[in-house]
Amino acid sequence: MPSSPIEILTWLDSYDPAGFYTEDDVETKCVLPLFRLLGYPEQNRRGKYPIILTTGSKGRRHEVDQVYFATADHAAQTVGNTLVIVEAKRASVDDLDSAIAQCQWYSERLRPVLLVVMNGVRLVALRRRRFDPDEIVLDGEIAALADLQAAQELVEILGYERVLALHQRLINELAYEQYVRLEQALQAHPDIQAILGQGDFAASEEREGRSLRVTRAKVQIDGELPLCLGGGSCEITFSHILRRGLRLHLDHAAILRTLMVGIDSDLAWDTRRFIERESEDSYRIRVGDMETQISSQEAQDLCACVDRFAGAYRDVLMDAEDALESWEFPLSSWHGDPAFYLTSAKASFWEQLRQFADQNEWQRGEIDRGWRIFERWAPGIRIGHERGDHAWIVPTQPLDGMLITEPDLVHLRYVLRDGLPPPDHDVMRDIENWKLHLGSNGPWSVGQTYQWLSSKLFPEIERRHPFQLKRGTFGQFRQTVNGQPYPASGPVENTKQLVPYIEDIQRWLTMAPTRLIQSSLIAPAYEHLLDLARGAEASVVSQHYVTSNMFKATADLDLPNATAPEELIRDYFARGEAIRDYLLRTPTVSPRLLDYVMRSLFGLYEDATVATSQSALNRTWAAIRPLWRLAQFEQRHVWPCLERHG
Repeated sequence: MPSSPIEILTWLDSYDPAGFYTEDDVETKCVLPLFRLLGYPEQNRRGKYPIILTTGSKGRRHEVDQVYFATADHAAQTVGNTLVIVEAKRASVDDLDSAIAQCQWYSERLRPVLLVVMNGVRLVALRRRRFDPDEIVLDGEIAALADLQAAQELVEILGYERVLALHQRLINELAYEQYVRLEQALQAHPDIQAILGQGDFAASEEREGRSLRVTRAKVQIDGELPLCLGGGSCEITFSHILRRGLRLHLDHAAILRTLMVGIDSDLAWDTRRFIERESEDSYRIRVGDMETQISSQEAQDLCACVDRFAGAYRDVLMDAEDALESWEFPLSSWHGDPAFYLTSAKASFWEQLRQFADQNEWQRGEIDRGWRIFERWAPGIRIGHERGDHAWIVPTQPLDGMLITEPDLVHLRYVLRDGLPPPDHDVMRDIENWKLHLGSNGPWSVGQTYQWLSSKLFPEIERRHPFQLKRGTFGQFRQTVNGQPYPASGPVENTKQLVPYIEDIQRWLTMAPTRLIQSSLIAPAYEHLLDLARGAEASVVSQHYVTSNMFKATADLDLPNATAPEELIRDYFARGEAIRDYLLRTPTVSPRLLDYVMRSLFGLYEDATVATSQSALNRTWAAIRPLWRLAQFEQRHVWPCLERHG
């Protein structure tokens, strides 16, 4: 029967854990009645479920207190059909951490959806996640459930129907235990493998317009690349007999959150989010909302296909931001459409601007013909002409995730409807053609729109109303999160102009959603920054913030203690060179270590005047820009998808 919050509340009216002296008391008086009320059929329960955990050369028997399965069929109550495992402890056991660890140990064999630990007083529930730490979804006293809202939340998390539905989304057509047995049998017979290999795909790569198909022997990815920032999609299929018919569909957001991190890295480097090694010959993948096991060869082919498809997908999005001149403008969304923050204005100034746009609608016969470039658009202003649109601009309040530095501000954003630049004509459907229309006679880039507002429209409004209006803070958020302004053009004039880009990279490292980062991504930029730093003022190089962060990154390096300024400088560059050598000989590196390194360089470049040549500065910028673009891409496009998906 469906679980009922009201029945749970009635049960709790007479619930008293004072007499719970043993684990059996907790099981019989708490676990079993609660799970009955949550709708779990008695036939789906197995008490004292045996597990063999191999330790050394002998098998040691363990028992899970209670296991609830997705089926009442006793023979099918095995790995792959487990919903919840429950570990009960005496009420006198206050610290449940060891019980949680024990439960997680069991979960590696049974693969449940949820883990529950109870001592009659407290209940802790964790959702099992293969690629991330188990997530605590409920932790509190059982007595606190005697509230309708709390009881409803309990049903939402632990109710049988809810957990069963979640289980159904996670399982594949083939149960895990069956799959393992079949896979082992096939691997034990090379002759069968050879027969199955006749059904492999033919390796190929085909691209026509936005369509891209990448095929390897075991895997094929067939999809549509995005247009500008508009969403694409793909479908992943397998040639293996056990997975024929399995099709994994990924939309734009799923591609970004699943495939984008760790492109072009070795499978063994542990840099990809969607795949995890389970044994010498098998991997577990989570693609979209599907989780399944694949062989080592399938994993290799899948990563090869992902590298080509996701790499091309990322290139399209990066090239679009290049064409839109939008990297330095904060990216957000407006009703699901990509939007870039342009500037802010006082509300009164915005109202006057709207009136000006209405008066100069392009189809009107106004005298001021030079300003007849506006079209009616209720949410904001639409700048255009008879041949198409230049830009759509909407006002918002407040601005997502931004610190409001002035009251009564309206924040203006450049909007890409459906992720496509205006005008939305057939000629704009090609990945390259839309870029050819950017300019004065077609859609404006974000940078062009910003320049037009700052140099033409806003000054015109101020000229017409010189005393009545105040503009507000123009371009106040066109800077790094810590307030470093981006230079007006490429940072090649002095080292100070590198600071906002170093800061963006450092911020990316503190939040990078990868377990490890490829050293090759960071090494070129780091080497040039370190070499350039040799021309910095000695007093800044020896500052505590600069040296201490480099020391943290190289704490295990055996070097003499440095105290004098000249010793600190020698020590600093010796440690810096050790980091450079480490990056060159090691394929992956910890983001935390790199965070310390970039903090050190950020402090140095922010405070020091650096003597350098223009050519060295240009080379350093050329090395930094690809890394900065990657950091910006992941922060702007990948992280929001990860956060929305939890």
